[in-house]
Amino acid sequence: MPIRSKRSDALIKNIERTYGVDLNVRGDKQLGTLLRERGYQSQSELLRALGGRLSYHPAARTAFLSFHSEDFSKTQGLRLMFMNHRLNFDIEDVSRKSIRSENEGYVRAALKRRIERADLVMCVLGNATGSRDWIEWELETALSLSVPVCGVRIPGTFGRVPMLLKKQNAHIADWSPSSIISVVEATIARGT
Repeated sequence: MPIRSKRSDALIKNIERTYGVDLNVRGDKQLGTLLRERGYQSQSELLRALGGRLSYHPAARTAFLSFHSEDFSKTQGLRLMFMNHRLNFDIEDVSRKSIRSENEGYVRAALKRRIERADLVMCVLGNATGSRDWIEWELETALSLSVPVCGVRIPGTFGRVPMLLKKQNAHIADWSPSSIISVVEATIARGT
């Protein structure tokens, strides 16, 4: 079905019905409001993103990275990959060590503030990711704050995907800029 242009006052329920999509938002919300909130210029850009067919970031994006400490060097490599490609994608440098505290309550509060500021939480999937309590907590916190979640698989790893990502039917990107961009945009377009 070709994408027709819609007015900014079109209701989301009509768009969802017309295109057979779920934007995870109240049906009486107006298209223009949703586009502003999610950083898209048009309905067609939103729908391309939702279908995993957007190859650029239409707005600056901030991702909170959830990762196992053994994957720290790969996570830093991911950060460098985006810097080298000059993609419009800002990755928050977060680790429990960067918070400099052993007080679990303080660490959780600091991580929660960082998750709240993110457009999405991206779980870096390595061999031990699926068995880490902190990662599950970060994903649960994101969803409780209505921050969408997705994953990116480290090449050559086969660890299990955290249960919360499976329950959410979250998108999982390959370790390449084009795959990550399309997954980030599909995740943001879909919302929580």
